[in-house]
Amino acid sequence: MGAPIVVKVGAAYQQPKSLLMRLPQELRLMIYAFLFSSTRFTSGPRCGWDMVIHDFIPAPHGLAILISCRQAYVEIGRSWIGQVLFCFETVKAMVDKLADIPLETRSMIRHIRVSGHPMRMEIGDELAQWDTYQVLKLLPGLKLDRLTVCGDAEVQCSYDALNRLVKYSDGWKELHYISHSSGFLGYKVAWLDENDELTGENRFLREPQPGGWQRTLEGRDGSKSGASVTIYRSDIAYQYGSGPYISNKGTWTEFTQALAPDQDIEEYQDAEDPRLMANGEIEKEMLVVVKRGRAVDYEEKQGSPYVEEGDIRAEFPGKTWAEIKASKDTVGEIFCEGVRYSDGIYEYQETHVDLVDDYVHVDDYVWAPTYLFRYSRESNE
Repeated sequence: MGAPIVVKVGAAYQQPKSLLMRLPQELRLMIYAFLFSSTRFTSGPRCGWDMVIHDFIPAPHGLAILISCRQAYVEIGRSWIGQVLFCFETVKAMVDKLADIPLETRSMIRHIRVSGHPMRMEIGDELAQWDTYQVLKLLPGLKLDRLTVCGDAEVQCSYDALNRLVKYSDGWKELHYISHSSGFLGYKVAWLDENDELTGENRFLREPQPGGWQRTLEGRDGSKSGASVTIYRSDIAYQYGSGPYISNKGTWTEFTQALAPDQDIEEYQDAEDPRLMANGEIEKEMLVVVKRGRAVDYEEKQGSPYVEEGDIRAEFPGKTWAEIKASKDTVGEIFCEGVRYSDGIYEYQETHVDLVDDYVHVDDYVWAPTYLFRYSRESNE
């Protein structure tokens, strides 16, 4: 969204010969809403199936009606901000666009889709990692109708990322978390991170879902608030090598997990879920829909308490995102999840190409080739 574009518009002309303008204004407003609800603006880098990093440019004509018709410009005003979908291929792209715009404008946004991969930042000699739920704290005023997060390529990290979004994040009424793989609810823990090894904890241990997330959400919103967590699973298994992996192409079926008879939680956590991990099953997408409770104030608040699991605001107290990036004495490069071609032995030169976003349905999403994920460096400017 960047710097505002100032458009000077003269007095609206009634256009009596226009079929659109002859409709009642209520119908015109419905038409505008339908137009913008089918529009998205995408930014940030993503690897394409041609092994080239695509730096997305929003489709150039998404707001054409505002500058082609004075009457439409007057009637639409700024309502389009709450109707379009803002898509960000990295969390850095999201915070770059939204952190330093006026709070009033940010509070009008209702639909965002963002990558669930973490952002890493060189701070002195240390490397800090910030997950989506932490980066959202830099966006006070956010009160989305729907936040869609496209999960991490690594299934353990994806499970943990959703855990923390449910437990700590605000700014959304409804969260849609999409995983490219059923493995994020079926894995057996394969590794621990350094913090878990130090504390003796294991944040990657699974429990039957959505029951676990439902209890967490009710702990925040109340057991009688109507808060809910529902899991859906696609009936289509993606076949690698068959072309781009396009999300939302299958039929979604509700999915639940439970302990087997006479099975305790330790036994459950020490085994894979065979329904999800078998060939032809692990390749199926999963969607988790999290709905906040009735009358819950879900707005991301200015000056809200720090997140106990780590808060980027505590690292840079009182600073805006622009000021954080400008702290050249302490902040080095900012890493965001990307990809480059690697066959396990050689890594080839990363190539970037500007690409105008092209889509059929506003919710279509092409997963990057997940077996090639690595951290790539984005400019912190």
